[in-house]
Amino acid sequence: MALAAELEKRRCRRVGIEGGGQLIRGMIEIGKLDVLEMAIIPLVLGEGIPLFPAGTPELKLRLISCQARDGGALHVVYERAE
Repeated sequence: MALAAELEKRRCRRVGIEGGGQLIRGMIEIGKLDVLEMAIIPLVLGEGIPLFPAGTPELKLRLISCQARDGGALHVVYERAE
């Protein structure tokens, strides 16, 4: 995660990223994930790519907000629990 180190060197305090489980896993591994926002869609796929890949470190989170959206979707925001 060289980019995270470069942003820190430039004194960037808040950086938003978008991506999948691999990116989130990498941010957790280097201790740089403070807020996690997700959309939960009411559809069970049955099979598919896991949300977080195997080996993702445990990270305790605290729910900050949960908003219902059209069609039964939820927008949830978590922050790192200290």
